[in-house]
Amino acid sequence: MSNVSKLRAVRTAMRISLVMGSMAAMAAPPIQAGPHPTRIFVHCAADSTAVELRVCRALVDVLGEANSQIAVEFGAPSEAGDGIVLGFEQIRADDVSIEGFLTWFSTQNGHNHATSRGPELMMTISDKDLSEVPLKHYARRLVRISDLPLPE
Repeated sequence: MSNVSKLRAVRTAMRISLVMGSMAAMAAPPIQAGPHPTRIFVHCAADSTAVELRVCRALVDVLGEANSQIAVEFGAPSEAGDGIVLGFEQIRADDVSIEGFLTWFSTQNGHNHATSRGPELMMTISDKDLSEVPLKHYARRLVRISDLPLPE
């Protein structure tokens, strides 16, 4: 099963668990900083909404600016790709608000580790719409509260 298929299956399972109200986060092993940057693959499913895609692109920007030990790519890793596969799950969104959370798993030497889920975060904007700047702030806050296994 490809990493994309595994991520889709994980997303479906998380949506079902979220509806049932019983989702426990499992910790992925921390990524050790090495001589090469840690690779992060920000992946949005094919059925992602326009807002989800904009959040994913904001995550690429935010993570790329955050740490020189991180190499960020938009899309799914190849079968041999080592790194962290990161996704955004939208719970709800409209013109002025968004609510969602991050999901991620690490993949090393072709093996995927347990999937983790960050806390839900809601943002409402009263004086403008969900443009690029507010979504970038939202992405930054998601990264900050989600305890991603990033190198220090």
